Amino acid sequence: MGLSAETGTLDPGKSADLIAVDGDPLVDPDAVTHVAYVMVMGKPIPMR
Repeated sequence: MGLSAETGTLDPGKSADLIAVDGDPLVDPDAVTHVAYVMVMGKPIPMR
C-alpha cells in the first residue's frame, strides 16, 4: 500500500493510531473493552 514511511512503527513523524487498555489483553481478552486512552493521527482523543 506504500504507507511504510508513514505507519507501521511508533517513530517521530509517523501517524499514530493506538489505544491503551486497562489490563493485559494477552491474559484477559475482555481488557480491550476497557479503553483508557485513544490516539488518532498522533493526537490524543479526550475520553468521556
